[in-house]
Amino acid sequence: SNSDEITLAIKVKDCSNVYGAALWLTYNGNKIQYLSASSSGSCLGNDLTFSSALLNGREGTLIIGIYKKGNTSVSNGDETLLTIVFKALVLQSNTGINFNFTNSQLKSLSGGIIGTNWIGGELSYTNE
Repeated sequence: SNSDEITLAIKVKDCSNVYGAALWLTYNGNKIQYLSASSSGSCLGNDLTFSSALLNGREGTLIIGIYKKGNTSVSNGDETLLTIVFKALVLQSNTGINFNFTNSQLKSLSGGIIGTNWIGGELSYTNE
């Protein structure tokens, strides 16, 4: 229903070489509203530089940066990079909300850019 919170987990396959990420997440700002983003429990550890902002202060494009401080090791395996919480603005019934990542990249421990692939992209929920 409207006002329900929706948590989106952004995951990384094989986090062992990831040192940071820059993400532009676009979504339908008429259906959901950004509430918060958290790097708590990130595969990068707890000592992070983290920021998030709406593009031009408007719903629909969220820009997030997350980077490890220092030069310490990171976790291995497939893990969560960050979580984002949205609030439903309208009642949905069997229709999807599309999420798209653009201008997104992962940064490696050596300073290079790791290619990104967006797997998934639609959130569906129903009013029960």
